[in-house]
Parts: sequence; C-alpha cells; structure tokens
Amino acid sequence: MGLIQELNNLHNHVKYAYFMYKNGLSNTKTDYSKMSKEEFEKRYLTNKHNSWIALKLWEKSEVYKRLINVMLEEQSTQDFLEVYKAIKDKAKSGDSQAVKTFLMLQDKVKKNLKNDKTSIDDGLEID
Repeated sequence: MGLIQELNNLHNHVKYAYFMYKNGLSNTKTDYSKMSKEEFEKRYLTNKHNSWIALKLWEKSEVYKRLINVMLEEQSTQDFLEVYKAIKDKAKSGDSQAVKTFLMLQDKVKKNLKNDKTSIDDGLEID
C-alpha cells in the first residue's frame, strides 16, 4: 500500500494534513511544502496549543513511524530509478566501472522481482 493510501486509512484529515505538512509533501489539491505554520493552523487546527501537543505526541506513535518508513521506501525507489538511469547512461558511453555497476543493478532488480510475491491489480475488469 502506498503512502497516500496509508494516510487515507487514518480517517483523520488533521493527521493526514499534518504528516504532509511536516514532511513537505503535496497531493493533487495542496502543496503542503509551501504552507506556513500560520496557514496550517488556520486551515486545520481548532485549538492551536492542544492540537500541536497532540500532533507532536502522535509523531512518537507506531502509526507515524510506519508512515515515515512508507514515505522513505517510496523516496528510495525513486532515488534508485534515478541512479539506475544515470549508471545506464554512463555504461552506454563506455565507462567500464559503470558497466559493472549496471549489470549488478540489473541482477538486483531481477532478484527483487523474483522475491516479490505481490500482484498488481489495477481494479480494471475486462469482459
């Protein structure tokens, strides 16, 4: 399950918004990274002082820690793709070390796919 799905499963729009704000993320409607503290308070918090305390305490919860790990996993996947493309380009230009690294990365990807037991279901039904 992806980060946005995990956040939606919270069923708490304040925690959703706080996580997005705290980590400088955005969705299709809001760029939380550009939001000031005052704007966040105005839009999402009714009792500013108590709400901030509750949200800071929530950061210590297992749920919050899981969300952080999901976010980091998604970011590392994107980072891996960028590195893979850069190495591939260097390998194509004849860099022998890049060729070795590229082949090693290809093996890693193949092993990951072999070990990945999840199936991809986009929900589309074809009659």
